[in-house]
Amino acid sequence: MTRCLTYGVLATVSVALCWTALVPLPAPAGDKAPELPQTNLLGLAYQPLPKWVPFESKDTVQKWIDENDTKAMTVHAWQLWGGLTEMVTEKVGGEEHRVPLFETWFDPDQVFGPPPPPAQKPEPRQFKRPRQLFRTQPGHLRLLAAEAPTPPPAPEPVDPISFRAVTVKYNREMRDHAQANKYYDGATLQKINDGWGKTPIADRNLKPYPDRAVMLKPVFQFISGTEATLLPYWAGPDKRIDQTKPPGPNNWSEKMLIIPPGQPKVAIRGMPTISLDRFYHMKLTAAEVDYLNKNFGPFTPPISAGDYAILTGMHVSTREIDNWTWQTFWWSLNKPVIPDAVKSRIQPPFDNYETQVGYSFMTGPAAGAAKTDGNPNSLPLVCYNPYLEAGFGNNVFDPPFKNQLGIESNCMSCHRAAAWPGSTALYVSNGLVKPGDPVFFTGNTKADFVWGQTNVNPPKK
Repeated sequence: MTRCLTYGVLATVSVALCWTALVPLPAPAGDKAPELPQTNLLGLAYQPLPKWVPFESKDTVQKWIDENDTKAMTVHAWQLWGGLTEMVTEKVGGEEHRVPLFETWFDPDQVFGPPPPPAQKPEPRQFKRPRQLFRTQPGHLRLLAAEAPTPPPAPEPVDPISFRAVTVKYNREMRDHAQANKYYDGATLQKINDGWGKTPIADRNLKPYPDRAVMLKPVFQFISGTEATLLPYWAGPDKRIDQTKPPGPNNWSEKMLIIPPGQPKVAIRGMPTISLDRFYHMKLTAAEVDYLNKNFGPFTPPISAGDYAILTGMHVSTREIDNWTWQTFWWSLNKPVIPDAVKSRIQPPFDNYETQVGYSFMTGPAAGAAKTDGNPNSLPLVCYNPYLEAGFGNNVFDPPFKNQLGIESNCMSCHRAAAWPGSTALYVSNGLVKPGDPVFFTGNTKADFVWGQTNVNPPKK
């Protein structure tokens, strides 16, 4: 018997957790410095990228862009991936756990929520629907404040095939910057936004994040822990059931059987059978299943304790340049060719993930003030994750970017549009988005490419 499930969850530890090792942070003059934990919401102690992972200078990365040196960019992407997925040992509740380094990074509520009290009760891991998947309605969903609206009710029953979850992560440099500048506080942000006066739209920006800031968006789906799961996988945009619809996961024609540990191997002619150990994965706890059912369920077939979350993709972005570097990773049936310079750093199962880089808006370099944005008369660069953006249709993008698809999108173009408090505009697919664009930035303050900033609510009137 097989069942068809897809969704994602992270279950790294199930023991009692607590906030520990508080560290003071610098604060703006006149303010008392908040005490911020060195642990994330799972109680895992933060670990920075290993020293062998280079943070490149702006000049170095810009040279790669100017010379269209995709090889150098790709090597750098693999270096980041190797550092983020390096296994580390953490002790929580007296028990040791082996986890990839990225799991120790800070959660959104710790970055764009108010400083937590010195001691806080443990919470189930809060998984979110990817922002990309419900942005066809005007405005933003703001999830951190108590008055924030809840997402629209899910259909009954929830379709597990098309359901994915993300667990956004930030490094310490991002957490410290947001907290020190009170970017979690709607009143602070409102004061900034109200104070621009006659300042040109192009110059209305939040204070930029440090050059070593890094943000991640891991994407998870789930499979049964007791039987084989039939799961669609990305095999290219042409491999879709309905050629008239975008090639999103629920329209992929290629499928595989994933076999959990201890279960007999199942074979279907012409379909690959995949062992669970080819994915980064973990078991779900009862508390996590309860959280999922309460917030997104009921699921049919149901999600149960002992089922597995599997990593199917991840966006990785660093602020090594002002427009950030963008690289994305996704699970691949055929293992990718990893550059020799970094191959030894990519350990299983993370050597099963393919990558693509997008370090510019456009493919052609430009001179003068336009140098960092690229030549507007060249071709748009494409960089997307099939597990996140491939299903986008024309209804996701705004003028003058309509009639485009997710498989034409660029992470940099999308994130340039991030601004507070946000407009009713939808997404931009690709191409150069100018910092003074009135469609996205009239009445707003640009958020330095960070969509998480837009989840903070304005103060009540």
